[in-house]
Amino acid sequence: MKNKDFILIFLFNLLILALSSEEMIFNINYIGIPVSKLEIHDKNNVLKINAKSTTITNFLSEEINNTYEINYSEDYLPLIYKKQINQVKFRENSITTYKQNSATYYDSISKIEDFYQTEQDSREIFTALFYIRYLNLKEKQTINIDVNRNLWKVETKFVNYSTLNSPIGKKQCFLIKLSFKKVLYRNDYKSDILSNNLVSDINNLYFWITNDAQRLPLKAKYDMSPFSVIWLLTNYHN
Repeated sequence: MKNKDFILIFLFNLLILALSSEEMIFNINYIGIPVSKLEIHDKNNVLKINAKSTTITNFLSEEINNTYEINYSEDYLPLIYKKQINQVKFRENSITTYKQNSATYYDSISKIEDFYQTEQDSREIFTALFYIRYLNLKEKQTINIDVNRNLWKVETKFVNYSTLNSPIGKKQCFLIKLSFKKVLYRNDYKSDILSNNLVSDINNLYFWITNDAQRLPLKAKYDMSPFSVIWLLTNYHN
């Protein structure tokens, strides 16, 4: 496919997305046990996520009931990122405001305030994952992300095509590997379990994304020892 044709398809997909809404529900499983439910709503350039624990395991060491809300512009670039973290050992009620190459963070519970530089077109973890869906997944892609005020690069690699059964039927998928590399590690700031357990320079994250216009993430696997963590899409509405 020519680059010009792909750009037109990419822009068309983003236009469809902007005019629609999506709701996804995932079960997060560890050693075959559902440990958390993840609900994601994407509407009117606002991404809302709720993560609630169902079972406590070694992976999920404490009960969680966390919410995330991201207002974003074109290409899923975040503008305002709100986090309400309710965990047994940690609480946070923060707002991060993004500019072109910087961000301002404030947590009303700890009273921590921070201004820091970011890489060009940095995204937090959730808008990054949604943005990746609509890239040319056959080609290697590199994007910048901000996780708990630490800066990382994410590199995507096409592994192969794979067919999965799902709530929306049997689908051919792109199997994509995401690798993470530290760019600037500013602190060991403790935050929510979910995003902390998604990003590592040791472990890879794999996504099965449908090979169609919807580009749905049917499955994800966080490759860690001794057992991987699996996300499975259980419900989808648009």
